[in-house]
Amino acid sequence: MAILEIQNARVDRVIYNGTAFVAVEEFKTSSGGTGEKKFTVWNDTPHGLSEGQRVTVRGFFGAKVDEFDSPNDGLVRYVQTSINKPKITVLDGADDSDAPF
Repeated sequence: MAILEIQNARVDRVIYNGTAFVAVEEFKTSSGGTGEKKFTVWNDTPHGLSEGQRVTVRGFFGAKVDEFDSPNDGLVRYVQTSINKPKITVLDGADDSDAPF
């Protein structure tokens, strides 16, 4: 299994009665814009996090293909990414996403 670490991720949503959350990794594109990567983080017990907090998450990487019918685009396929058995470090709230390291 691959181990993935996401640093300075934003807690976007808390789901499944507080045992999981969506972590968002923000990045700058080569054209100067901004982008986001989203990961569902699955914990065995409630994690106590709130939306907007900054965290570092390290755990086992998972990915699966899912699909849905869009009224405009027909069948849409995408990859759901997740982190399982995470070790979560809550950051002090300082947003250093522009820091080089």
